[in-house]
Amino acid sequence: MALCEFTGPDGEVWRVWNTVPTSRSATLGAVAPGMEEGWLTFENSDEKRRLFPIPSGWTEYPEDRLRELLRASHPVTRGR
Repeated sequence: MALCEFTGPDGEVWRVWNTVPTSRSATLGAVAPGMEEGWLTFENSDEKRRLFPIPSGWTEYPEDRLRELLRASHPVTRGR
């Protein structure tokens, strides 16, 4: 799993990493269509987001490109 940190447009520090589901999860249908190959998870102290599919070479992207991916990502409801 690759992990990067960057500063978001609001000045908040975000962490982003690639998440790959287990083959069992994908087989059982526990993964939404299109996410079988994985997604990027974005997280800060208040929010969690996902983006799929995983862009090739994302670990080498500069912060401004990571911010673009963050804007394109979708919010995730956190469990309690």
